[in-house]
Amino acid sequence: MDWAEISGPLLVIFRETFEIALILGVVLAATKGIVGRKYYIWSGIGLGLLGSAIIALFADAIGALVTWQTSSR
Repeated sequence: MDWAEISGPLLVIFRETFEIALILGVVLAATKGIVGRKYYIWSGIGLGLLGSAIIALFADAIGALVTWQTSSR
């Protein structure tokens, strides 16, 4: 594997990481002073990661279902 093959995915991962850091910073700043804000924010992050993992586990099945739906028309 050379640099040209992995530079695209690495750039996407960097961009998405930077984006979540910005969003998290804004949410933390906007909720300053709210009691229990860290619990709600970390719960949201955890549920988002869990949902992403579940979708990743079933990505092949979802893709096959979508392909089947579009090919049967």
